[in-house]
Amino acid sequence: MVAIPGLLRLFAQYPKLGGLFGLVAAVAFAYLGFVSWNEVQKMPDAPINVSVTQAAALVNWGESAWVTLQHIQWDCENIVHSYVSRRSYRTEILFTDETNSVLGVALFSRSKRLSCAELTDTELTGVLSRIEDRFYERMPARGFNLTRYNGTTMRVHLCTFCGRDNSTLGVICGLVMAPLGLSMYPLCLSLRKHYLAKGIL
Repeated sequence: MVAIPGLLRLFAQYPKLGGLFGLVAAVAFAYLGFVSWNEVQKMPDAPINVSVTQAAALVNWGESAWVTLQHIQWDCENIVHSYVSRRSYRTEILFTDETNSVLGVALFSRSKRLSCAELTDTELTGVLSRIEDRFYERMPARGFNLTRYNGTTMRVHLCTFCGRDNSTLGVICGLVMAPLGLSMYPLCLSLRKHYLAKGIL
């Protein structure tokens, strides 16, 4: 008898379950596409060149901006690594401005752990947003020493792998995957008929 992979067997036996799975996936990817499309519409054709201090004053709560930060001062004593998968690590490192009046967290996604020695540039491009109070309160427990930033009210987060290209990819994923999710139920019905005809279900 031909062996059927577990998930295919499950969806072939219960097409409605496969259809429900597809519907949930379609809604999720449609939302991703919608949000990404809005981000693309709001973004300029190129990132805005600003200093860290200017950038901190640029974004309000709940807003974001695509920027190239200049005159970054890296805090190499505050670097935290997170294991994502076998081929992916996330590195967060603190930065500030020349007057130490801004607390910034830069997020990187690489195939290996990023060391501070590799951060030779004082300019960096990404999507900037304000740090929420909950995120800030959890930072010490995650390994960050915030002693030198006590009293700092300008707190920003920079996603270095976010930007216009990333948002465009989100739109494409939504356009492709949402219709595919909606087609799951008829595909599962067809799969069920195929396996029944072969006598392997």
